Amino acid sequence: MGRVTTARFLTPLQVQDIDGNKWQLLAPLVLWHQKVYYTAPPGFVTDLASIPRIVFWRTKSGKYNEAAVIHDCLYQ
Repeated sequence: MGRVTTARFLTPLQVQDIDGNKWQLLAPLVLWHQKVYYTAPPGFVTDLASIPRIVFWRTKSGKYNEAAVIHDCLYQ
């Protein structure tokens, strides 16, 4: 049986609110997962999660913000 690896963020999420709907990275956000580094560069703009307005209040709290940034960067 193989060893289980856990994804982890190596840098903190540092963003600046642009207009209440979009945020800009102030520093790189680095994720390490299965021996691969994923980096969202400084200056990258994200909406943190593309979801209907009705549930907007539940996602901007911070619990999944790092994952949302990496997702947006990879699928841009």
